[in-house]
Parts: sequence; C-alpha cells; structure tokens
Amino acid sequence: MRSVQHLYELVRQRAQRWPGAVALGAQEGLGWRTLDSRTFLAQVDGLAQQLAERGVASGDRVVLWTPSGLRTPVYLFALWKLGAISVPFDRDMNPNAAQAIMQSVEPRVVLLGYEQHPSWAPASAVEWWEPKATPSADPWQPPDEELAAIFFTSGTTGQPKGCMISHVNLCSQVGAFADRIPLDDNCRLASILPLSHLFELTCGLLYPLSRGAAIHYIPSRRGGDVVRVLAEQRITHMMAVPQLLMLMGNALEQRLQSRLPDRRAPATDGRWWRRAAHRDAAPLGAAGGRRHPGLWHKRVLAGHRVRRAAADARGQCRSTVAGGRGAPVGRGRAPRARTERHARLLEGPDTHC
Repeated sequence: MRSVQHLYELVRQRAQRWPGAVALGAQEGLGWRTLDSRTFLAQVDGLAQQLAERGVASGDRVVLWTPSGLRTPVYLFALWKLGAISVPFDRDMNPNAAQAIMQSVEPRVVLLGYEQHPSWAPASAVEWWEPKATPSADPWQPPDEELAAIFFTSGTTGQPKGCMISHVNLCSQVGAFADRIPLDDNCRLASILPLSHLFELTCGLLYPLSRGAAIHYIPSRRGGDVVRVLAEQRITHMMAVPQLLMLMGNALEQRLQSRLPDRRAPATDGRWWRRAAHRDAAPLGAAGGRRHPGLWHKRVLAGHRVRRAAADARGQCRSTVAGGRGAPVGRGRAPRARTERHARLLEGPDTHC
C-alpha cells in the first residue's frame, strides 16, 4: 500500500486492494460478526454523510465516549473524512477532568456508546447509532484541517493536558511500523485495549488496516474471553500491556493445570509451580551448580502434554507486542519476571515480543 497523508485514504486504499478481506470482527449476541473492507468503507461514507447532516464539518471537535468494537473505527474514519477532530474519552474518565476537557475543546457533538449518560455529558449528547453502508461515488478532496485527534491525560494528578495529533503524525507512524511489526493480509490481530489510547489506535487499528490484516475485538478482559477469541479466531498477533499479559497468563496457567495428570494436581496458590522450579531449574555458572528458579518455565513447559495444551489455548498467536510497566503481583515477586513468564506462555514459533 502506497504511503498516505490523510487517514481516510487508508481505508480507501484497503478497499481497493483487499475488497473482500475481513477488516473488522466482533462478537454480536452469540455469533461473531465481520465487516469486509468494501463494507467498512461503505459504512464510513454513509456515516460521514449522516454526521454532515447533523452539522459536523471540518475543524469541529467531536467527543467519542464509545467502546472498542465494530462501530468505533467507522466513527473515527467518518469524522476524519469530514475533517473533524476526534477527542476520545476513556470509559472511566474522571468526571472533573472530563468537564475541564469539555470546556477546553467546545465539542460540536458528544457521542455516547455505553448506553449511559455520564454526569459530565451535556443534555445535547447523542447516543450513537448503527452506521448504514452507503457507498459514495462523489470525488473526495482532503479537508484543510490537519489535526486528526486530541488525546488528553486522565487528569488524576492535575489538570488534564491535551496532545494534538495530526494526520501526518499518524500516517508517519503507520509507515514506520513495517520494519518493526511484520503484518500481511494473512494475519489476524486481536484488539482488547481501548481505542481511546494512542498505542492501540496506531498499532492495533491503523497499522493492521494498512497491511490488509483483520482486526478482531475481544469482548472483555476476562481471561476466558481472551483465550477463547485467540483460539476461535485463530489470532496471529496482539497488542498488549504487561498487566494484560499477566491476566492472560493466569488464564492459561489455569487451563494448563487442569490438563495435567491427577497425581500432579496443583495447589490453588501455585506453590507446586515453585517446587517444580527449584527441582527442574537449569544450573547457572560454571562453579557450584547454583539453580535459578526464574528459569523454571523452560523446564516445566517442556513436556509434550503441557505444550499441546498451551498451543490449543493460544490458537495461532505468534506475536505479542507490549509496552509499559508491569504491576506488582504478590509479595516478593518481581513484576517484570512475572510479565515475561506470561509473555513466554503466549509465545508461538515466530514470536518477537
């Protein structure tokens, strides 16, 4: 895909190059709904027309308080097509910070997607709606507005601060990822982080779309849902943060433990893992043969039964990209070591975490 200078061009190029390929997928009721590239673009065009009829134009700020899923990407690209500036809010946005941001950006529209009306939202706030696929045959010219989004800090430690991100900023990041995160149209990426975070917006939405990959949204952060989507949708890549890796690692450990022979039934506090660590850990250093419990997983996970269980649990996942810092888990346990252990549980043959 050739380089672009405006984000709306990204979905147009994708629809031209991979028209029938799955672009987005998410759970809907008991089933799994997907949008191909052509339908995705048609929904973006149809929604842009509807938003324009509501008075949204180039340079307008629009607050998005919406969950990750099939709709939010459509709303983002529809706003960008019009030249509007998205201002994403986290679901658990601090009310005082939200009110301060509202006064600062003076949004044209506030879009709500959680079936609630938060205290900071004005009476004129609008519940979002299902976009209709309406292909546009009209020629499109990039709007004059250069800004794509304004991301604000949470405001928990002071006045929220905004960072203005332009279309060129985001397009430049997308172009830089090709050498760092190999993706193609055979890849399937799992998305669980909020699209109100710049990390997920760039690595988890814009870049995969530009490479022809499919993006599947995990319905919750529960370990069971994460592992289920990884397996059922045959996920190959995932963007994560250390805290999420620990959550997924706990879920995988439970599944691995449940498949071990009864004679090795683990204690609920995981002490048997540590006993196995001291028994099976590889020696370090030339003298003394000192054993290092931190390397326990390389031996414990070596058995065929456990490897097979882990492969079944993670599906096709072969790459997890993480950033940030691990949160402490348990007394005396290094957060970084535990995060790396869980990342290794999720590794596939070509992992480059």
